[in-house]
Amino acid sequence: RTPQERYSLAMPLATKVTASLGLRGFRLNLSVESAAGLDDLLALFPKIQAAAGQQACAELERALKG
Repeated sequence: RTPQERYSLAMPLATKVTASLGLRGFRLNLSVESAAGLDDLLALFPKIQAAAGQQACAELERALKG
């Protein structure tokens, strides 16, 4: 997959994961929503994974890493 395809697939997943954190993930959700591309999402992924847990991020990780 191209980086753009991976970004298009990963963006809604990242938003879903961070939104599920409620107020605890509010700032992280804002960061995800301002991500301009795949590199931005990849940079945020460790923070998302730390906040939501590895299991909740498995599908997102597959989308990001293709």
